[in-house]
Amino acid sequence: MSLLGRLSYYAGWFDARDDLSYPGTHLVDLEASWSIGNALTLTAGGQNALSRYPAENPGAAFSGNRYGPGSPFGSNGGFYYLRLAYRWN
Repeated sequence: MSLLGRLSYYAGWFDARDDLSYPGTHLVDLEASWSIGNALTLTAGGQNALSRYPAENPGAAFSGNRYGPGSPFGSNGGFYYLRLAYRWN
């Protein structure tokens, strides 16, 4: 079994399209892998596992952008996955 935990910090950023500054935030990535026999590995994980979103755009009602479009970590929340890998011997 193997475990991965990663904490990333994105500093505040300026979005020229909206002419606004947004605060920074921390993101957490998690992953766990289990070996199944000699050739299979099952992995479950999540990028932005706590599903953090950027600060909301205060002018969203006028611009149509709920979140600033230039966010360095996206605006889709968490991404979760399950992977099965086979290793040819």
